[in-house]
Amino acid sequence: MSDSSITDPFARTAEYWAEHGMDKARRAHWQSHPLVQERSARRREGRSPVQQLAHLLPVKGGRALGLGVGSASAELELLGLGAAASYDLYDVTPQLIAAAQETAHAAGMSDRVHCVVADVNQVELPPNSYDLITFFSSLHHVDRMEHVLEQCHRALKPGGVFFASEYTGPNRFAFTPDQLALARRIWQSLDPALRCAHPVMPVPNPLEVAAADPTESIRSEEIITLCRSYFPATHIVSEDVCLTIILWYGLDHDALFETDAGYELVRWLLDMDEAFVRSGRLPTFQAELIARKPL
Repeated sequence: MSDSSITDPFARTAEYWAEHGMDKARRAHWQSHPLVQERSARRREGRSPVQQLAHLLPVKGGRALGLGVGSASAELELLGLGAAASYDLYDVTPQLIAAAQETAHAAGMSDRVHCVVADVNQVELPPNSYDLITFFSSLHHVDRMEHVLEQCHRALKPGGVFFASEYTGPNRFAFTPDQLALARRIWQSLDPALRCAHPVMPVPNPLEVAAADPTESIRSEEIITLCRSYFPATHIVSEDVCLTIILWYGLDHDALFETDAGYELVRWLLDMDEAFVRSGRLPTFQAELIARKPL
């Protein structure tokens, strides 16, 4: 494992994720719910997002780069599926990079990964060197997005694939007044047994979000536009979620996972969001972006 210098405010980001980790299995994260995962797989012919990416790659077994990998669960799964022969893994948090290295060793893949502790914003990549570059819930933490995307375009070989699975909603979760008003009306109508104990629906405070992690969703609402500027043929796969993400902050997560009423609520929220997003009445806050560098 190699190290690169980490400067403020990214040292604070490293400290935050060292403490909190990036465990998507926790119930407080909407994507961890079985119904969300089931619907995601149904959109991909029964495959998970990682399995679908492996399935779609025009060239398998090449050299891959993961930026902002956390503990690299998705990247190591791609290695295990044979989607890549080797993976360079970059993240700002030493503890998570160490965990990725340990997992790779336990899986007998340590000779196929190169782990680097680094601020992704400062990355300088060799040209025409990668067949695949991936961001799994990390591009929305990038401040110097133009620089990073330019480096990615430069580093991909002709025919190489750029992939990002990202939160694309408002920066630092600063949801619009109309979105919040609609979510609050829905929240107030729910069975109190499915809501959290707060007297009003809690929502993120952008200032507190920035204080906890200065990189959190720092330019998330620009991701789709900027990716298309560097990769004009970017294909967007919407997860068709908006109000579900907002409302999740105000729900009793144990009830959502452990009761029939909780499952019914999640199913209803996903159906409602899908209808609103597909009709154009609401934007999507979660999307996958995939592009291939021209030959």
